[in-house]
Amino acid sequence: MLQILLPQPALREMFVVRARARIRRMRKSLSSPRRLLLSSIAVVLPVVWVINFSASMFLRERFSPDAFRTGVLLTGVGYFLWYVLKACVIRPPAAIEWTPAEQSLMCGGPFRRSDLIRYRLTVIFMATLLKAGFSSVMFLPELSIGATGFLGILLGLAYLDLARMSAETVLCGLPDSAYRKVRIAVLAVVGAAAATAAASALLSDAIESSQLPVALSLPMAFAREVISLRETVLGQLLAAPLIPFVEVTTATHLSWPLLGWLTLSLGITCALAVAVIRLDALFEHRTADAMRRSYASIAAERRVRRRCAVHPGRLPLVVRLRGAGPIAWRQWLGVRKYQTGLIVALSVPAALSCLPLVHKGEAIETFLNVAGMLCLYSFLLLPAALKFDFRRDYDRLPILKSLPVRSLAVVVGQLATPVLLTTLLQIFVLAIAYLVSPVPLVIAVNALLMMIPLNVVIFGLDNLIYLMYPYRQSEEGLQPFIRATLTFTAKGLLFGMAIAVVYVWAISCRRLHDVPLLSLFGDHRILFAAGLWVMMVSSAAVLTLLSARVFDRFDPSIDHLT
Repeated sequence: MLQILLPQPALREMFVVRARARIRRMRKSLSSPRRLLLSSIAVVLPVVWVINFSASMFLRERFSPDAFRTGVLLTGVGYFLWYVLKACVIRPPAAIEWTPAEQSLMCGGPFRRSDLIRYRLTVIFMATLLKAGFSSVMFLPELSIGATGFLGILLGLAYLDLARMSAETVLCGLPDSAYRKVRIAVLAVVGAAAATAAASALLSDAIESSQLPVALSLPMAFAREVISLRETVLGQLLAAPLIPFVEVTTATHLSWPLLGWLTLSLGITCALAVAVIRLDALFEHRTADAMRRSYASIAAERRVRRRCAVHPGRLPLVVRLRGAGPIAWRQWLGVRKYQTGLIVALSVPAALSCLPLVHKGEAIETFLNVAGMLCLYSFLLLPAALKFDFRRDYDRLPILKSLPVRSLAVVVGQLATPVLLTTLLQIFVLAIAYLVSPVPLVIAVNALLMMIPLNVVIFGLDNLIYLMYPYRQSEEGLQPFIRATLTFTAKGLLFGMAIAVVYVWAISCRRLHDVPLLSLFGDHRILFAAGLWVMMVSSAAVLTLLSARVFDRFDPSIDHLT
């Protein structure tokens, strides 16, 4: 297979050698005494995941054929739209990024650009093989023919990756003016579709008839309305390329039409792979120009000269805070660079959180629903949108390590910018909720005080996991898939444990209310809120200290291999 995907013998040999090196590195890093905690997690999480995987396959009810087809179609369309929206909101510097090792070994070698793209496609295809294998086993009860089901899933996942790369290549290669027009058009269409789904969800009877609180029933009704948009012309156009892959995956028996769908699926995937190579060659020079503009060294130098000419010797006042201030200021400069994309990215959770304000209800209940949805979307959406911390500093970790600053100050400075941005967003949403649905001021203040340590927990957890095993954000291959699976499992377990602790504490507060000493708190809800705030502050402090400890023990010569 490698001879077909990589006709260049040198690149084929390099692929095998680098794959062996990555496996040895993972095995060595997980068995290191310094990473005993990570090694324990790496052993426990796969066991938990395998148990959950087996239970979901053997113990769950089988999906109906229509539900399975609809789910496959919606998952594929959602995957493609997510990456297109992500590229439209925050423009990536390049569709295909190379690590320093790849730049020195391959990009600087005597290889054609098309050979290098084939190498990257081979890396992605190997990861797709693993994902297709897991998916086919997970949906084994729904697959009437296992072999064709695996082929359909494999070709469908390969098509989605190739479609994503094609869209990102075009968006990165467009001139700035054309890119802005495409961004406005895409966001306008998505915004109109979201507004239509939100209006339909609010006007439906599903929210009134649901036994769940509005904070849960409203997102579910909104999701159902979004799914119903697949019947529109735009939804059918987006789903049409995926139909051949769905037909192959859900085939019930061998037939000539199945052979035709399989041939069409294979032809679409191969044609799109050729299109990726051609598009990369077409936009290669424009992509290089976009990368140079992203650094903007000449423009930055001119701005500094103009600023110095107007205010000679004037520099921004940065509070040191034992070294945390300048580090936070550097991340804040990155925010200013992507401010347009960030405004669009933050407007999505803000708009979703404000949906309960349209629903009629009691003021306090409506405000609490807004606060609950704001916490949920802060946990789900904001860590991926606000990567102004360690996660975007992979190549700068050795430099940060060499600074004459304590590790705790470095961690605080890195976490300050995303926590501040999240807090500002929450203040904005809570202020709107307070104006639309007035509640006692103490409730609004307490809600905000609860969210500040929660923000530290959210970003502290992501950065702690990242510091345990740092990686490049644009990395492709098997490692990102395995890492994402284990990280998702770890977050799910921690989230479940947190819900269980809150539930136990809520029951305990009712029983402890009769204790004479604890009755000084007054109502049991005050005791519950105070204890919850103390737990979140303690968790935030523990995660920050753990991140500082992990960063203090970070060894660039071992942990930072490119």
